[in-house]
Amino acid sequence: MLKRREWDRTVIKVIFVMVRVLLLVAIVIEIYFTGQLLYQKIPEGASAVTQDLANLVSGSLLALAIMDIYLSVGVYSRGDIKNLVYIIDAAVFFVVRDIVIQLFNGESIPQYNVYIYRVGILGAVVLALVAARFVAILSSEKAMQVNRDELS
Repeated sequence: MLKRREWDRTVIKVIFVMVRVLLLVAIVIEIYFTGQLLYQKIPEGASAVTQDLANLVSGSLLALAIMDIYLSVGVYSRGDIKNLVYIIDAAVFFVVRDIVIQLFNGESIPQYNVYIYRVGILGAVVLALVAARFVAILSSEKAMQVNRDELS
């Protein structure tokens, strides 16, 4: 029974390492493609850069979101499942990325109300996630204070 648990832990560690390696590769690829796009557009002038501004910003935000997921996988693999801050940060980055993409792509005039509604919902999701992050930080600080009081 003890050998089986050790084997299970080893398999789980290997899976976490593989996931983290894949996330690092994704970060590098996203930064490379964003840098390549920027490198191609700079010689064409400012108008070319502003035409692809949505792709540049969304690529950068995607790289940040993947970095947060990488950090959350690292925290979770160490067994610290109480710390939700990294996971919430990644979710915030993904939702903000969607808002930015929607704002840059825009909508036609007949669909403007639906467009504002979608962006408003995504904004509310960001506010809810930020509130959840704040509560998670406060609760972890309270738990740390209780632990300090118990040790004293």
